[in-house]
Amino acid sequence: MTSAPLLDALKQGLRENNLIEGKDYVLDVRWAEGEYDRFPELVQELLAKQNPTVIIVTTIAAARAAQSATATIPIVMASMNDPVGSGLVTSLARPGGNTTGLATLNQDVTPKLLEILHILLPKATAIAALFNPTNPSNRVYLESTRAAAGLIGIAVQAFELKTPAALNSVFDTLATKTFDALLVLPDAATLDLSSRIAALALQDRIPVLSTSPELTLPAA
Repeated sequence: MTSAPLLDALKQGLRENNLIEGKDYVLDVRWAEGEYDRFPELVQELLAKQNPTVIIVTTIAAARAAQSATATIPIVMASMNDPVGSGLVTSLARPGGNTTGLATLNQDVTPKLLEILHILLPKATAIAALFNPTNPSNRVYLESTRAAAGLIGIAVQAFELKTPAALNSVFDTLATKTFDALLVLPDAATLDLSSRIAALALQDRIPVLSTSPELTLPAA
């Protein structure tokens, strides 16, 4: 699971605050494995079996499932895409309700990747964009990316990644068309598939744009 380093970082932060797993807290981790419609079931399972003190979420779908299930247990967003625009919180300064946490800069950075592409590949005219259709922020990022690309004469064709199993078929389709680069929109599901995405892109010799460093393969 590629998201495991995020879990390790959480445990490290707790240790630095003198909280030891198994002694001061129990961390019950559940993975949706890219199937976002499982979040309501996972949340209900946790509430029924664990009665958690706090719920930590990493995706908008998980946050919404938790918010629908409880208005009293604190919900902490870990590196969330655009929580204000997604309606999870009222504002970053005053989130309101029982939800708080951190927001990423992906909403602003993702369209900027097109400027980098234009500098590196000034003759680029078409790119593919890989996104998770069940992540509402991904659709927003896709539209802002298209707007930014249009300003520099680049066309963007979107490819939905509905399940992890669909990744190979997406790349099979990419191989039949001519794209100057692949933009991978930030999402927990694509992060978990980063090694496969990077390997397939290297195999097909297509440059990859992303805000996630995990999509960079180490030198052999």
